[in-house]
Amino acid sequence: MPSFILTISATFLCLSDIAAEPVRVFLFAGQSNMEGADTNPKLVETFPPFSNALRPLGNVRYSYQTGADHKSKGWTDLRVVGNNFGPEITFARAFRQQSKDPLALIKDAWGGTTLVNDWAPDGGNEKSRKLYQRFITQVRDRLTDLKKQGLTYKIEALMWHQGENDMFHPTGKQHYEKNLRNLIAKIRKDLSTPGLKVFVGEISTKGVWGMDNRANVTLIRNAQMAVVESDPKVFFVPTSHLSFKIGRPVGLHYHFGTLGQLQHGEAYAAAYFGQNRTPTRQRVRMPKAKKIKLFILGGQRNMEGEASWVADIEDTSLAKPQKALYQYNLGKVTTSNDWEHLSPIKHLGDFGPELSFGKKLIPSMEEGEILAIYKFTDSGSQSLDWLPEGSKESYR
Repeated sequence: MPSFILTISATFLCLSDIAAEPVRVFLFAGQSNMEGADTNPKLVETFPPFSNALRPLGNVRYSYQTGADHKSKGWTDLRVVGNNFGPEITFARAFRQQSKDPLALIKDAWGGTTLVNDWAPDGGNEKSRKLYQRFITQVRDRLTDLKKQGLTYKIEALMWHQGENDMFHPTGKQHYEKNLRNLIAKIRKDLSTPGLKVFVGEISTKGVWGMDNRANVTLIRNAQMAVVESDPKVFFVPTSHLSFKIGRPVGLHYHFGTLGQLQHGEAYAAAYFGQNRTPTRQRVRMPKAKKIKLFILGGQRNMEGEASWVADIEDTSLAKPQKALYQYNLGKVTTSNDWEHLSPIKHLGDFGPELSFGKKLIPSMEEGEILAIYKFTDSGSQSLDWLPEGSKESYR
């Protein structure tokens, strides 16, 4: 599929193009939402923030094994594999925006796999796919290839997205914390990287996992957080605010899908580079007013504004600051520091009803009145999460 190849072979084979800096190596591993199930490369250009996501990137190597059928022959170009892609695509793009250093990505993912068996460092049971050894072998082989080319390297981090199938395994869900600790320790030992950073992706609450399996997904999340909170080199990557595929014709789904995967890679990059989701915006000094009319906007993905693109309204008055005050908390990920002028924010490139809502109400304000809007959304929430007493899953 040449139209989806992201780099050309000459890019990484020409040593004169390689900087003296060590090749920065990132590892990607997990199951279907790391693999990139239910993505469609033909849709990428329809999402304005990602319209260039599949264009070539210079000085990027890629090695992959996905599922049972797809395996690169050594280092290759960063590309769509089997008509699917995972977070590696936009991670690489976000990395390149931050650094010109040579980049190498190594990915091993297989949908429907468990940590308790398939990814178990000891090989798991007789039905195990024995992915741990496959993964380690691939990494070692590619690092050897770099050495043969006279290149130095540094393994920067492991991006791990997995756990959906362990939540249905009686032993897997009860011992996920122990198994994740063991996996991380064994990778660090086998790759001689005792300080390896690990970024653990959240199982989204927006799909079937979080909506129909709340108790199980909470068990896995709690296990992940226990590891994160006890190891300063392990980090949690929120994903429930990202887009999630809708089932056909309606209903819940299992996978991020095309838009969600594009956002997924950026989420890992933001976590790696330590970029919080609090935009730097000009605060507004609270004006003197006789009355402030406060409106609270709350809800899920439609209130958040999923896939309503700011790029589509850039030439309209909605894209300009309005004479209204605005604060927000979007999925507990993007939050305001103080009151601001009402305008589009840098969240995921989208917007909700607050812009047209404000525009409609501002003319109705009487002299001395000021319109204020506070927006609170959690696109992976359910009705019980909005009850005053909350739900058993307190993090929701």
